Amino acid sequence: MKPKKLKNIAMALLPILLMGCTCSVEPPLQLDHIVLATNNLDEGIKEFQNSTGLRPTYGGRHANSYTHSATVALKGNMYVEILAPKDNLDSIPAFFQKIHGLTPIGFAVSVNDVSRFKRRIETLGFQTNGINNWLRKKTEPEEFQCNFIMTNDPQLTMNPLFVNWSESAEPSSLESDGSSYLKSLELATPYKEEVEQLFVSNRTLFQQLKFSKRQQAKIRFALQTPKGLIKFGE
Repeated sequence: MKPKKLKNIAMALLPILLMGCTCSVEPPLQLDHIVLATNNLDEGIKEFQNSTGLRPTYGGRHANSYTHSATVALKGNMYVEILAPKDNLDSIPAFFQKIHGLTPIGFAVSVNDVSRFKRRIETLGFQTNGINNWLRKKTEPEEFQCNFIMTNDPQLTMNPLFVNWSESAEPSSLESDGSSYLKSLELATPYKEEVEQLFVSNRTLFQQLKFSKRQQAKIRFALQTPKGLIKFGE
């Protein structure tokens, strides 16, 4: 076959090959939000505002949980969520009774397709608890819906949580003040090697995340705020 004809065939096949490559590439992982727990939401909001100069806004009630939350947006299309028990409970749940002051308990990573991501990480040897649905209601009819997965082997729980929000209402689209941002995020975990493998295999767009080995999981992070660099989880 003549070289010119081979060149024409190659040029004709190029769009098809490029299309195939585009469809097979999973978008890089991006940080969605970090979770701070407190046993009283109003007190948690005051504590966060006093330390950072940023005022969280009420995020809504979790319809399938005993919690509600407030949020504050950061640069980079991410946010901090302050999680607390609902006010009308008869007693404070055991988990929150042990928490004094704002405590980092988890972080969520945004994925493009939860079902596809679940299959992908299971091929790496991770086991999940399936796809869960989550609903946070702010005011009628405003609500935030998402699908998420957690790994139960190894037992990572919320470190991290993999989430995909409905396009109609995505909390990370909240407007930030433009000057506050995540400076660093560290996950100490007994499964350091496994988590690193997960992130390396799926790529990541946020370079602030670091890992360290520790028997009991712990999260530390730092925010650049109107009141300077503020650290949580120290």
